[in-house]
Amino acid sequence: MVRDVMGGAALVLLLFGSAAEAQMSHLTMHWEGRGFVNGSVGAQATGDDPTFDVGRDLYQQRMGIRSGVDIGGGALWDVSAGYRVWRNLVVGLGYSQFGNDSNTTAAVSIPHPLITNQPRVGTTAGSNLDHSQRALHFVASWMIPVTDKIDVAVSTGPTIFFVKQDLITDVAFSEIGAPFTTVNIGGPVVSDRSETGGGFHIGADVTYLLRPRWGAGAFLRYAGGGVTFDGIDGGEVDAGGLQIGLGVRYRF
Repeated sequence: MVRDVMGGAALVLLLFGSAAEAQMSHLTMHWEGRGFVNGSVGAQATGDDPTFDVGRDLYQQRMGIRSGVDIGGGALWDVSAGYRVWRNLVVGLGYSQFGNDSNTTAAVSIPHPLITNQPRVGTTAGSNLDHSQRALHFVASWMIPVTDKIDVAVSTGPTIFFVKQDLITDVAFSEIGAPFTTVNIGGPVVSDRSETGGGFHIGADVTYLLRPRWGAGAFLRYAGGGVTFDGIDGGEVDAGGLQIGLGVRYRF
């Protein structure tokens, strides 16, 4: 489904992009609008698969848990608004949100209660670990009127990412008894962690006006950045990715 949405929107952008390229003289033409409000739904493609190492002190040694998550693509919704400040330059704000969930198998290393450096190892499974990304985009757009009904907005600017991730931070276990060479490993303890990070975005939005103020549009954008979860080895997560969407456009 995500692939179909992205393919269809890419075709729309390609067709409108061809029209824009054929009329590059319109770059210097005056855009008549004062501002815009856009709302879109679409998809984000990302391929990050971070691995997290967490642990705690146990038997005066270190108990370790290593787990990975697969942050695949998923549905995206996006809103933005801007106001013209000079010639065809529009500045504004945008907000987008993306999320999914994944399953993981965590490798667990539990120290021996009597012998140093003789850990007991095993695994535990975590399911439906939520991942969400909220992004605030500071937008600077140059509006290019292509025809009286079609315009193209080329945009860029900084982005702030707010990332939330469910992580396996502990595991339930019970000792079997002497000689303590094995241990019963139970279910995981899952905690949600949130971090904020910076990045940027660049993209284009094509609008076709169906009425004087209302129209339909499509956007293609790359938003890139990342966050680091404090106190977790390997806790770096790439945020953003290639984003594409279709939606409603309003001009004022």
